[in-house]
Amino acid sequence: MVQFATYPFPIKDQNVINFMSIRHPYERLVSAFRDKVEPANKMQFYNKIGSFAKRNYRILPNDLENEREELSRLSDMVVHQKLPSDPNNPLDNPRGPTFVEFIKAVLIDGVMDQHWQSMERYCAPCAMDYDVVVDFRTITRDNLYVIKEMGMDIEKWGGHSNPTRSGGTKEEQWKGYFKQLDEWMLEGIQSFYAVDCELFEFDCGIQEFL
Repeated sequence: MVQFATYPFPIKDQNVINFMSIRHPYERLVSAFRDKVEPANKMQFYNKIGSFAKRNYRILPNDLENEREELSRLSDMVVHQKLPSDPNNPLDNPRGPTFVEFIKAVLIDGVMDQHWQSMERYCAPCAMDYDVVVDFRTITRDNLYVIKEMGMDIEKWGGHSNPTRSGGTKEEQWKGYFKQLDEWMLEGIQSFYAVDCELFEFDCGIQEFL
């Protein structure tokens, strides 16, 4: 039996394999944004952060600033009812928040979700005695090890595939998103994931983006 780490934290049991999966936090952050938030087609995430980020951080022309709340209401209606975007409404273009708007909502307002929460907070690796840590960098090898430990037939395992509609996030892709950010945002992200970077030996430098 496999037990995944989540809230509430699992209790150590000799009959289960407790394991957590890790991924470079910057790659994981961008992957969550691209798959869950950017397309504005998953209402759970649009209602949690998408609408909020657009309403609060989308830059509007001066003559439309006083209409921000109404434009936000109309844009929400467009997204929820899957209507065509209004070319005259800046909050419809794009329909989802930009990466900069998303990061501002995360850093300034603390809008959090398990998909971009730090692993240190979400999985509590310092408090939980995990049997295995599956690393995204070596995920095929690590998955095979877990399957073997579970006593499953390795030949019947179909391998790892990334189900995200965005097709997965590679290094050059997440770095492209990070190049959009101001220095204070980069420093905020680096600080937020500092423990993850130290625990799992990820290179979380930001100099190349400054």
